[in-house]
Amino acid sequence: MTFYFYSVYPLQSGTVFPYVCQHVNHDSPHQWPRPMLDAFLEQNEDADALTEVPFLAMQVQLAGGLVHDIDAAAGYTAMELMRAAGLPIKAECGGAGVCATCHCRVPDEWAAKLPAPANDEMDKLDEIPSADDRSRLSCQIQMTDALNGLVLELQPDSLEARYLDAAE
Repeated sequence: MTFYFYSVYPLQSGTVFPYVCQHVNHDSPHQWPRPMLDAFLEQNEDADALTEVPFLAMQVQLAGGLVHDIDAAAGYTAMELMRAAGLPIKAECGGAGVCATCHCRVPDEWAAKLPAPANDEMDKLDEIPSADDRSRLSCQIQMTDALNGLVLELQPDSLEARYLDAAE
């Protein structure tokens, strides 16, 4: 039997990101600790009635080659999803598009599927010395069904110092 647990992750915008933790076995990366699972089952006799929420897939590559596969929800930005997954993204402005600290690169096969960047985004990208034609701000990429499987490369200039220090 598979259980799906609904939780939320607060975003700086004041909204919450609904997140589902799947408990299949003790090897699952998205599992609740056993005491939390038992407490949930004791309080919710209808646990079998929980339904699976369809997620999209997103893959984020960090500097150094570390790859994270993330469950993504349509309607949220790539930056919000990275934060919800606990990735070390700076995103200092919280998604307002004014800091350029969520710089990522989009592989060519995905670039054509994204809407063209707005002028404001282009202005911010111009401030990044290492930006190129594949560069985007992840706070400006909104997940849709058409982006299921999206691959992004989070750039070193957008990683928190704690990650860069640990990687050295």
